[in-house]
Amino acid sequence: MTCSAVFWLCSACVNDKSPCGELPNCASSMHSPNLQSTWQFCRRTSHANFRLLPSVIRYALFSTNSMRKRIGNSPVTNTGPGTQDSGYPKFLDWFRYFGAFMLFIYGVSKLLHLQFNLQSELAHRPVGSLNGYELTWYYYGYSRGYACLLGATQVVGASLLLFRRTSLVAALLMMPVVANILLINIFILVDDYGPYVISALILMSLLCVLWNQRHRLVSTFWSSQLPEPSKSRRMHRWIRSAIIALVLAIFISGSVLQHYFPKR
Repeated sequence: MTCSAVFWLCSACVNDKSPCGELPNCASSMHSPNLQSTWQFCRRTSHANFRLLPSVIRYALFSTNSMRKRIGNSPVTNTGPGTQDSGYPKFLDWFRYFGAFMLFIYGVSKLLHLQFNLQSELAHRPVGSLNGYELTWYYYGYSRGYACLLGATQVVGASLLLFRRTSLVAALLMMPVVANILLINIFILVDDYGPYVISALILMSLLCVLWNQRHRLVSTFWSSQLPEPSKSRRMHRWIRSAIIALVLAIFISGSVLQHYFPKR
């Protein structure tokens, strides 16, 4: 995505006529003060975050260009392991700071019960009448402990992103969480485009941190791992094939038995 597209998207989401500024159908059909206050909080948070994005992107690009000019005009005098900025692009600092800020916002919101708090409003409604937004919030808010655990995970990940030494651990820890949130926003919260952009930007910041350490990750998780011994590779190959064949046989036989011998 080009810079002009990013700025256009940010300005469109701040506009009141954009999908991010509209009140969803689930909230407009319900007049509960709790739901209205929750939606107003989420709306103000989203608008503030979108207003912040152009400044963050412009500063990151400016810092990157300045760093390239300095590298091109001056020779490298110290490239030892003690050099703080050796091999670490400065724009990654702003990406991880942005990801930490957004994770703090959503994590603290869950800990303070500002998210996933629609149980009393939705408990007496038929399941078929709920849309994706209401089903998601009711499901994740059914257990208060799970919501707090998810919020605490986001707060811990955001805290680790604040430091370079722990940013890689934070990216590895938060990648599955943020990827799951992005998939929920895409496939369940279909009519709300604001969460798409925020979760996608957080995931992009984590991917940038991982990409900067890609050689070490490949060395740690692939190159340095020992394969099966050459003498027993055939045996391991047969074991893998047997596992796959056994799983297929179980499901195929179960489907056949269910079709020809249904329960009465």
